[in-house]
Amino acid sequence: MSKLYLVATPIGNLEDISLRAIRVLGEVKLIAAEDTRKTRLLLTAYNVKTPLTSYHEHNKKSKLPHLLERLEQDDIALVSEAGMPGISDPGYELVLAAIGRGISVIAIPGPSALPTALAVAGLPADQFTFLGFLPRKTNERKRLLETIASEPRTIVAFEAPHRLRDSLADINEILGDRLIAVCRELTKVYEEVFRGTISQALAHFSLPRGEFTLVIAGKGRKRTDKELVDSKLKKLYPSLRRLQTYLRKRSTKRGLSCPKSWSFYRGCVKISFNWLFMAERIFIGVAWPYANGHLHLGHIAGAYLPADIFARYHRIKGNEVLMVSGSDQHGTPVTIRAEAEGKTPQEVVSRYHQGFLESWKKLGISFDLFTTTGTENHARVTQDFFLKLLDKGYIYKGKMPLPYCHNCRRFLPDRYVEGTCPNCKSPKARGDQCDDCGKPLNPVDLIESRCSICKTPPEIKDSEHFFSEALCFLRATEIVGTGA
Repeated sequence: MSKLYLVATPIGNLEDISLRAIRVLGEVKLIAAEDTRKTRLLLTAYNVKTPLTSYHEHNKKSKLPHLLERLEQDDIALVSEAGMPGISDPGYELVLAAIGRGISVIAIPGPSALPTALAVAGLPADQFTFLGFLPRKTNERKRLLETIASEPRTIVAFEAPHRLRDSLADINEILGDRLIAVCRELTKVYEEVFRGTISQALAHFSLPRGEFTLVIAGKGRKRTDKELVDSKLKKLYPSLRRLQTYLRKRSTKRGLSCPKSWSFYRGCVKISFNWLFMAERIFIGVAWPYANGHLHLGHIAGAYLPADIFARYHRIKGNEVLMVSGSDQHGTPVTIRAEAEGKTPQEVVSRYHQGFLESWKKLGISFDLFTTTGTENHARVTQDFFLKLLDKGYIYKGKMPLPYCHNCRRFLPDRYVEGTCPNCKSPKARGDQCDDCGKPLNPVDLIESRCSICKTPPEIKDSEHFFSEALCFLRATEIVGTGA
């Protein structure tokens, strides 16, 4: 059975290659190299005459079938321009395809900028987050940095010289002026490791040259409430000693007894501080009911009663509690109820919202705030939130097919479409789900679909909407070092 060898090559100093790597490169039938010119210099230095073929970011799709075909018969070595193949370099696709065909994949370990920079940075290296090369575009780079702003582990990233200053400025803006080790040209003649703050690194690298590895300190841990109380107590101890001495003198003069134990005074103050500083702030956000119908026991038992018990418990403990909810006055359920009753949506929500308030009073549900989505403040805050997401590129405009009723002259939300369920054939299915079989549906899935208002068949047309850029909210791919 043939083998695919992943061979680590020097990241600067040719002497860093291992004896095993030289042997393997000489024994395989073909070497797939990211940069054939650099690899040829390495092979010449060690008198390795194995044929080379290029395999890089721009030809990996076209070259993959050829390499897999060769692997059916011969052993192949994969090398990157420098370091370990597959780590921020081409190789992942070939490795995955080889594994899928049952081909053995063997790593020949050796030089890599990632552990080398971590070792010399002077920052914690027991755990770390690896970001690879930072995104080229400023907006994408800032989005990535925002996802790791609270990361407590050390952060490692690669960067090109012409983007170094822009990246350092973005890191300083989003992560703050933390400690950083900027490693330049590792293992080469002009190797340099700059250690300091990010702002100092910006001042130091006015004309960056070479290849850079950034090792950034993780976010520092904030002191806990207990630690804050203990620090405040220590500052009060001298005053507490003076108070103890004063009380002893006064009590002696008046013939009164006074506690003499130092621990008594310290304990009293500590109890007081725990009461003042250790009280927690508890926010309880409870489900917002649609203002389209009366509350039933399921609502009370499933959401509001448990939340009220939790709130009362913490209030008794002396914690500061804020329990919040409100009537949801927007959405399809409200408009459906309004059309069914022949009233405006505002008339419907006003009636049911007042009913909610009366229910909480009768049941003794202790909301600190029960508001609505129809307030001016709600509109202002949600609009501001939406516009900020739009401005940062987290949401964008797009089109999707939706049912359109020509008779009603409007696009139909999923609950406005009825038809036959494609799964259980129930004729009572809606565009969001089938109540008979319980499966979720899309309006376009329904058989013989019809508008729930006028009962005419809708037409499927493109409708413009805003979509969330979900990948922007995902964390960057992490490689967590465990010291192994």
